[in-house]
Amino acid sequence: MLRTVLDRAAISIQTLNDAPETQAAVRHTLAESYLSLGEYVEATSHAEAAMELQASALGESHPESLATLILRAEIQLRCCEYREANETFIRALQLCRKNLGNDHVLTLHAVRGQGVSWAKLSRLQAARELFHELYQTQSATLGENHRDSLETLRELAEVSAAFGNHHEAIAEFSAIRDVAREQLGHAHPLTLKIESGIAASKIELWQYQDARKILQSIVDSTTESLGELHPETILGKSSLASISLKQGKLEESASLQRKLLAIAEERLGRKHLITIQIATSLADVLSEQGATEEAKSLYKNALSISDQLLDPNSLQSLRLRFRSAAALAFEGNYDEALVQWNAILDIQKKEYSTSNPDALKTLCAIANVWMARGRYAEASSAFEDIKMTTHDVFGEDRPLELDARSKIASIAALEGKIEESNDEFRSTLDACEKAYWYQFAHHHRGANQLL
Repeated sequence: MLRTVLDRAAISIQTLNDAPETQAAVRHTLAESYLSLGEYVEATSHAEAAMELQASALGESHPESLATLILRAEIQLRCCEYREANETFIRALQLCRKNLGNDHVLTLHAVRGQGVSWAKLSRLQAARELFHELYQTQSATLGENHRDSLETLRELAEVSAAFGNHHEAIAEFSAIRDVAREQLGHAHPLTLKIESGIAASKIELWQYQDARKILQSIVDSTTESLGELHPETILGKSSLASISLKQGKLEESASLQRKLLAIAEERLGRKHLITIQIATSLADVLSEQGATEEAKSLYKNALSISDQLLDPNSLQSLRLRFRSAAALAFEGNYDEALVQWNAILDIQKKEYSTSNPDALKTLCAIANVWMARGRYAEASSAFEDIKMTTHDVFGEDRPLELDARSKIASIAALEGKIEESNDEFRSTLDACEKAYWYQFAHHHRGANQLL
């Protein structure tokens, strides 16, 4: 219903003879509304039209022009165009500081946006410092419990999670959630985003039952407030299906993802990022079930549509390419998988950095194939690089580092270096248990016993 109303308004605005600034204001509102529905193409179109009208009627330094520029950057973020969003936020921040001052609300929004884009680009320490600076300003000017202050604290918790500090992240999220519930209510969008952050960290800690309860509560809230067919509700249900996959409930996961994909295609269309995300999640399940042909078809279609909507070198597009290559590896086509993973890794290193988490995971996939093929020296060297980079960038005893250490121990065992292997396994297990990665430690203790 709302989409229909927006589409009619978008058509009728072209017949208006109002002043350019009035037309721009309407376009801005339409862009915000389409963005809330997850309709990124339409949101972009109206935001850019508003920017063009405002540039000629108001000038780029006018507060309304700056608000639309920030909105354009936020749309780019939602489209996973992180580099473009970062550049837009930097431009907006420069103009806001020059024309509005450091403490203006639009300046603070631009600061937050730049921090988010830095975090998405794995410039985590820079993002953390910026968020700390932003929170100090917000708490002094708006108050510690203001919604914008709480949003910045949530971003800081997200950075903790990105560093792999999931226990600390959960503690930070929980503290903010209690305030948000009191100030904004249990069903407020910010409260739900905080809850989602807790669930994401619990998933990383393999606490699937706890995560499921939280996500189910979020889905119940969005269903009540936004409707069962709203994009946020559909995406929440897809996240629940993904947990079923992690718990080994493949049939349950596949069945729900199929139903959600059909709904998303009907309600949002095939060329929608949420539809692509659900199709990819279904392909993940099918790969696990051994239905590699159908999985590859879904990956291929999702990638084709994604390349039309996003920069082919965006993180989301590269993640799709990574999973498509993984489907090849699942069916034993390691040569082609290696070709694709190496191409992806080259782009990740060039466009982002060698320490980007996605780049490290791609290198890990390549090293796993080398290990399986008996290329132990190359695999061990790659796992050493992963171990050292993860330790230096994200801190000690993070999951990717511990996994790399366990692979190094496995290679030592395969080469007949049993004592060296046992020492490395024991050291890794001690680190796992010290860092509270109980499930992870249990998994690798079993691997050690097998060896």
